[in-house]
Amino acid sequence: MHGRTRAALGGAAAFAAVSLALAGCTAGSPSPEATDGETTAAGVTYMDMATGECAVEPNEGVNFADAQAYLDSFKQVGDSLLTDKKLPNPIEPGTLVVYLDNASPYSAQLATAIGEAAAASGAEFQSVNVGSDAQSINSGMNAVVTLDPDVIITFATDLTFWQDQYKTLTDNGTAIVYAGNGNAIEFGLNETYGTPEASVVNGSVIAAAAIVATCGTGTDFVYYPAPEIVASVDMYSAYESYIKDHVPGATVRSVDISIMDTDGASKIVSDLQAHPETDFCSPSSDQWQVGLAEKAKLAGVTNAYCFGGISIPQNYQLIKDGQQVGTIAYDPMIQSWQALDEGYRKLQGVFEDYDMNALIRQTAAAITQQNIDRVDVQTGAFNAVPGFEDMFLKLWNVK
Repeated sequence: MHGRTRAALGGAAAFAAVSLALAGCTAGSPSPEATDGETTAAGVTYMDMATGECAVEPNEGVNFADAQAYLDSFKQVGDSLLTDKKLPNPIEPGTLVVYLDNASPYSAQLATAIGEAAAASGAEFQSVNVGSDAQSINSGMNAVVTLDPDVIITFATDLTFWQDQYKTLTDNGTAIVYAGNGNAIEFGLNETYGTPEASVVNGSVIAAAAIVATCGTGTDFVYYPAPEIVASVDMYSAYESYIKDHVPGATVRSVDISIMDTDGASKIVSDLQAHPETDFCSPSSDQWQVGLAEKAKLAGVTNAYCFGGISIPQNYQLIKDGQQVGTIAYDPMIQSWQALDEGYRKLQGVFEDYDMNALIRQTAAAITQQNIDRVDVQTGAFNAVPGFEDMFLKLWNVK
């Protein structure tokens, strides 16, 4: 049943579920230049990954302090949520939350977490497999309409393919949480996880990491987007802008690697071979860094220093071993609970647009060798805000 108050869809506010390096390699580990803080022949000095310290001062004009402060702000352990304002009303019995499952492994993980959050709040929950192609989405959304849900949560189910159902649902007062899509503003929905403004934050974080990891001495940077993922492509503009704003005269370029490529590490090595002037690389997907150290060594490539996003468990072991500078780790549990909180606030007409930096800081952490102990290396799991469940339940008038 629908709650007493209608959905407030949120304004067009100015997401990732995304996220975000590798030392040059000899024998599969960082080059001596990186650990000793010495300057390479190319004139770049890398930070000591074990300590995070730099042996030299940044180049003149480089705003290193600002980049370091920005990156460090994503390393803090969270101790609170975005708001301490409780919902005006308890969750009504019979409130139905529907999750649109696009059948990806990460989507299944989110479905489980959102279902647990909904149950804890006293709501009913249903996950509907709507697939990812136009036909299956349209068919699945017809079934969703018949459920008459109070809240719909989606991570990457393009609204382009269910516009008619969207109108019916919102006319009936359904609150829509629309994450993981680049066209939220186009449909009058707010910025949240995976929308363009989140890409600005993610792109800026990995850019700051590139500046910090090169001790403010790097001048040539490359970003590797996955062309199939809109958020990945959107990040490049912010990445380039941030570096050029902080490093006068920097060169920034972009080279596509398909998210389906099973040997992205070889693509990175080939690119760095062709561009030996490159000081640092930023892959949008860290899966391409698995095996990179070994391939770089075999090819005689010594500039394979990278910091990217969307790590898999193997990447955290690389970070621990000092073979990858770092990543942005995302906590899907708090991401799921926050999405449900957004839905409830829209349902009760009290949703406020996000401060995107604050949203990403609540959900993600910049992980390096210095704080790798925050992550379960075997699974990649980490807790962004310890005790967040009880915090949300208090906001929802459950405790």
